[in-house]
Amino acid sequence: MNTLLDLGAAKVKKVIVHHVGNKFRDEGVMLSDAESEHDATLDDLLLKFFLAPVVNSENEYLLNHESDINLNLIKHYSSLVFKDENEFVAASVAVAKHLYISSTHPNIGGGEFIEILYDGIRINDLEIQAIGLFKIEAKNSYLDIKNNHHAINIVEKKGISVDSIQKGAVVLSVDNTVFIVDNLGKKTKYWLDSFIKAIPKNTTKKYVQILGSVTKAIANKISLPQEHLNFSEALANEDILSINKLREISSPFIEKNNFDSIVDGIGVKSGLVVDADFSVEAQKLSKQVKQVISKTSISKGVNIVVTEPDLKISSIDVQDTEFGLRAIIDIKKEGV
Repeated sequence: MNTLLDLGAAKVKKVIVHHVGNKFRDEGVMLSDAESEHDATLDDLLLKFFLAPVVNSENEYLLNHESDINLNLIKHYSSLVFKDENEFVAASVAVAKHLYISSTHPNIGGGEFIEILYDGIRINDLEIQAIGLFKIEAKNSYLDIKNNHHAINIVEKKGISVDSIQKGAVVLSVDNTVFIVDNLGKKTKYWLDSFIKAIPKNTTKKYVQILGSVTKAIANKISLPQEHLNFSEALANEDILSINKLREISSPFIEKNNFDSIVDGIGVKSGLVVDADFSVEAQKLSKQVKQVISKTSISKGVNIVVTEPDLKISSIDVQDTEFGLRAIIDIKKEGV
């Protein structure tokens, strides 16, 4: 299930900023030995433009380690702070050094590393803390006005844009959950794989994508038009869908090996170990199911698409002729 957080009473407790360069280029680090000053105005910005976008992205992951989760450095240093806030500065220094060690790809840009301790976040009746980790690798230009005695001048300055998080992570103080955003991830994958070390979490949002992809792939494997209609009808009659349910209703139409190959391939692509029993209400998959039901393949390269919701193809008879093929299609109107 998705983790639903209430940020209405969230507050910024502590802030610290370090500068972390690229290790490949031996750029080094500049570490702060004290917390940054912050006031109510800055706190509002750090809540609205740093915490909220990362959490609201619904990109949920679980902190991970090959052998022992307590050896995950983000987990270890976050836990120290959650137990004792006086560890905040020392822990942030250790995390900044870990980020530097992880920054070995030449495309990684150096920049400010901001760590923030939030509290007052709620999950149902439980109040929790969270640690925000943010990396600024590129600054935006903006214009300012400077009064130079007899003339007012326009000057260009560089600053941190609040419109889009470049790299962000919010670590919750419960159940190893971390929300991750990486809008620069096309260049390198170090933020997720090397620095935070996390794996995708099984959420409804993830399984809507997975089940939708599996459903579409199954439909593409069914070559006979009437069998495609039968599969669509079986799909439309289900209230709850899961991998196991799709396996059951597709078994008359495709081989087990084909089904397993579809699921394995989509699992690898999503980065998840697919849970065959994870169920999603069919209503949440209505868009994906509708795409499968509304489109029927008559022959290779020949499809019929019904966009009117009240109309439904009830049968198709395709015959080869000396000129090509002939299709007799019965379309039923709902309620008639």
